[in-house]
Amino acid sequence: MKYFTPEFYLRGQSRDHAVLAEVEQEWDQAGDRYVAYLRTIEDRIPRGIRFLHDNYHLHDALVLSMGRQGDTFVVVLRLEWPPLDMQSELVLFTYDLTGEPVIDREALPPEHRCETEVEWMYDEVELVEGERPTFLHSILLGNGWEVRLPFRDVRAQQFRPLIPAPRNGPGGATPAEGLDVRQVGALVNENLREQNAAGPLLEGYRGPRS
Repeated sequence: MKYFTPEFYLRGQSRDHAVLAEVEQEWDQAGDRYVAYLRTIEDRIPRGIRFLHDNYHLHDALVLSMGRQGDTFVVVLRLEWPPLDMQSELVLFTYDLTGEPVIDREALPPEHRCETEVEWMYDEVELVEGERPTFLHSILLGNGWEVRLPFRDVRAQQFRPLIPAPRNGPGGATPAEGLDVRQVGALVNENLREQNAAGPLLEGYRGPRS
């Protein structure tokens, strides 16, 4: 993380109102710098990342699972905020890796971690120049981890959850529309096997959302 660093986040947990006011202003400035950076690489941003930022509010999403097989890395989320199309709050991200993922399990001190429910807090995307330019997705999680994924692109898939019941009540999904936990697990395995699969993704990018 270069803009929304763990250290920056920790300063925002201060009980000093003067410090909080300062951090809030600096946080806005960091957001402006990040958006300005994204604009410099806008025409090179993978379609999948554009789709994620255009359609999902990832802050405070619950991370249900993540795993890796070969060059594929998957993350299963339950969104805190409904997606723009209002289809479902259960989302599967499949990354096409270009290198080894790095997980810093000590990014946040123990007193600022939540081990029971892991939330997606903040994330950044960075262009990594080279003979074949790639991208790095850095994600700060509520359990204190910072996950860094080198990747070419990412695919998003949505499903209506059956277990637990949808937030709008048990009638919000039918067996034909939803997937239970076992089905989600089977789908994750399928995506891990299909390491080179990539469907069409929407174009356009409007910057990160807080």
